[in-house]
Amino acid sequence: FRLTAGSAEDVTVSRLALTQGGTISNANLSNFVLKQAGNVIAKSAAVSGRDLVVFAFDAPFALEKGQNRTFEVWGDIAAGARSNDTIILYVQNTSDVYAVGKLYGYGVTVTNTDVDTTGEADTLTLQAGQVTINFNGPAAGDIALRATDVAVYKFSLSAQSNVEVRNL
Repeated sequence: FRLTAGSAEDVTVSRLALTQGGTISNANLSNFVLKQAGNVIAKSAAVSGRDLVVFAFDAPFALEKGQNRTFEVWGDIAAGARSNDTIILYVQNTSDVYAVGKLYGYGVTVTNTDVDTTGEADTLTLQAGQVTINFNGPAAGDIALRATDVAVYKFSLSAQSNVEVRNL
């Protein structure tokens, strides 16, 4: 997302709260990092009970008047997440961005028209990983009549992420 300072004065941003409106369980999201130009600006451990990822900046981020900056949000997705779960982060209320004007020292009016609903924000949809089944023997051959405990197929199963095997 991008933040732009108005043309009246320089601005410092001290806090930002993003609402998580996707279908993924909030318990499956953690270790959020807010970056600007590759630099870590703020961190948030998890999504709160109110579906918020709150970034309280260690040092206020300065934006000169008329200037805009692009930010990125990074985070960890737990193994309990499922294929087709969605993650949607957006700024629900203008009060979720706390910015102060440098000239007068008061909070500035925030205008948010681009990412204030789940329909306007980008949607990240999780996709399942690949499952591989490898044949490990035995070689083809005859099985004795009335033989017991004879291995007829040995295999290994590997996956890129946690999977649930329902039928085999």
